[in-house]
Amino acid sequence: TRTTPERSAMPTPPSTPPAPPAHARRARVDGAAFRAVIILAAWAATAAGCYTEGGSHISLDRQVWVSRAFSPITASVIDARTGEAIWSVDVPVGQKVVFDFRGPNSNPANDPVYPDIMDWNVMPEHSQTTPLSRSVPVPSRDARRIEMTLRKAPELPERIPAVQSADSRRETGRPRPALPNDPPGTTE
Repeated sequence: TRTTPERSAMPTPPSTPPAPPAHARRARVDGAAFRAVIILAAWAATAAGCYTEGGSHISLDRQVWVSRAFSPITASVIDARTGEAIWSVDVPVGQKVVFDFRGPNSNPANDPVYPDIMDWNVMPEHSQTTPLSRSVPVPSRDARRIEMTLRKAPELPERIPAVQSADSRRETGRPRPALPNDPPGTTE
């Protein structure tokens, strides 16, 4: 005779767990979508056009140089084959220059001497998304060198007026105010 196993009083668990309520599923999808959007935004911010000093920390062929009062700069691209400066810009104080080299053989003119293109622009120091609206043909990466030179400092930004020296104030007849350490009778 055949015996059947006894059934326990407890029901058997279903083979698949029940689906969570709709609001819980939506929250899980929204969380994953939110993470994907954050990752995509971070990538786009670094790759698309954030021009921060020190670079984007990924391997883009982009340079950012900021010109300040005590370090005013001139940026140049040098043809390493001839030593000739083929492009140069004096960056005004309070501005930065950003230049970005396109890929190899990006010059549409198919010029064998200058096969690549460099996009560039000068923009305010804190600008992050100004387009690189200027371009110039340049030598290939093995035949070019970037040089940054400092001009004589300090160099004031154009928006700050120059201060007259004490000698020029005497010549104009305006007295210099007395300073705490001035000997008596030395000011006008």
